[in-house]
Amino acid sequence: VLGWVRPGVQSAVSVFDLEDRMDAMTAIQTCFEKYADFNGRARRSEYWWFYAALVFGSFIFTFVDDFIGTPIIGGIFTLLTLTPILAAGARRLHDTNRSGWWQAMSLPPLAIAFAVASFTGQNIIVWIAALAAVAAVILQVVWMAMDTMPGDNRFGPAPK
Repeated sequence: VLGWVRPGVQSAVSVFDLEDRMDAMTAIQTCFEKYADFNGRARRSEYWWFYAALVFGSFIFTFVDDFIGTPIIGGIFTLLTLTPILAAGARRLHDTNRSGWWQAMSLPPLAIAFAVASFTGQNIIVWIAALAAVAAVILQVVWMAMDTMPGDNRFGPAPK
């Protein structure tokens, strides 16, 4: 399908394991069924389909909020989906053999940026802290996009 690949080099099709992907509806259902389950592992497709659904829902509810002139509906949606996305993120990080607490790594630089901006007005420190937070988010995206660690790890059996 993708053309000739040199011997010893994996093709893109084998890297993504199309047969082991979870479809969007199953992923969304699984994440809501495991609403506050921070244990175990989640495959890439489970996490990313759920994340995409939440982004889509946020756009829809932001539009509705703008239409009716109040942020209530979007705020309720955000509060109702905060725990499941954190739980799915923790399970996804477990799948790469990392603690779910790594999701919080961008919070300290953001807190520093907020505190410095609020109390001192030192812009350079705010920019450095903001860049550290952006770097942390980029690292998290890379980790969330990594393939499942084959076999069992300290967080449980492989979901594939």
